[in-house]
Amino acid sequence: MNLYHYSTMHNVACMFAALKEAHPGMSWTQIRSMAGDAFDGAMMPSLVRGKDAHHGSGYYFTSIMPGTLTRAQIAKRLWRDTRKIPWTEAFIEFRMERDRLLPAGPDCWVYPLQPNDINPRITPVYYGLTEDP
Repeated sequence: MNLYHYSTMHNVACMFAALKEAHPGMSWTQIRSMAGDAFDGAMMPSLVRGKDAHHGSGYYFTSIMPGTLTRAQIAKRLWRDTRKIPWTEAFIEFRMERDRLLPAGPDCWVYPLQPNDINPRITPVYYGLTEDP
């Protein structure tokens, strides 16, 4: 199942830059293709403190495909707040196993943290800028 995580371009770039730093001799194409095997946990989970993780600590994703809604619509649907438009600037597409995903609202899923999870198997397959349809 392919799901998406929206964020600022800076955050998305930092996640992949961590891989590039760990493997300086590789091209960006190679980094993207190996990201599933080498993704180093640069994507931080949402934790139950404050109000970020309404459905428990874990990694939050959406099934809203880039290009199907405007950035304002995505912000309103995911955060109920159009002031979050900057957080829809870029996306990472992940290939996820459905067995640990839990529904977290309309179009939303959470991959919950387990007590001994250090680096769960989360495979990024693509990333890019979010463009309005």
